[in-house]
Amino acid sequence: MIACFILFGAPAAELFPDISASIEVGVMARVWELYEQIQGDPSRKTKIKIALLEGAIERADQRKRAHRL
Repeated sequence: MIACFILFGAPAAELFPDISASIEVGVMARVWELYEQIQGDPSRKTKIKIALLEGAIERADQRKRAHRL
């Protein structure tokens, strides 16, 4: 993906929107699965993981909202 940006000056998602969308669907399914699995674990490591996953979920939601505009 970095190579696409270096060579073409555009993010891979712009160059390959269908592939990028398909990959995002798969990744987000796994994000949600892990997010649900680790809920309720009070450990510090789990809290860090939850924050990371919530960030990914928020960014995915932002991309969806931006795409609709």
